Amino acid sequence: MKAPEIDDEDQIGSKPRSRSGQGWSDEDLENLFYHKELREFLDRGILRLKQVGDPREPVSAPIKTANKLEAVKDLLRLLKEAGMTTGAFDADDVFDLDLKVIQTATKDLFSKLKILVGEVP
Repeated sequence: MKAPEIDDEDQIGSKPRSRSGQGWSDEDLENLFYHKELREFLDRGILRLKQVGDPREPVSAPIKTANKLEAVKDLLRLLKEAGMTTGAFDADDVFDLDLKVIQTATKDLFSKLKILVGEVP
């Protein structure tokens, strides 16, 4: 990967990268790292997701927690609200993930669902 040019568009979002021209900012690197982890998490199919229905009801915003167990439970809750169910999965694989990866997965899923069905007030 090459360092971004001044005012290049971020690969993940639409905000400009570092305007200093000194290369990657810490925020850029963290953002890319966690999105890479998210893609790998979803590609591994750890949760073996199956969509059983289309999301129709507003979804609840993710909780803020520093507890990995609570973060996993929140992700599973959001998946259920989205009409997805998990297959049999190895909990060790899920709990081996970094807390930030779990939170990013939940936040990204919520952002996409919120556009489709809205947010619970």
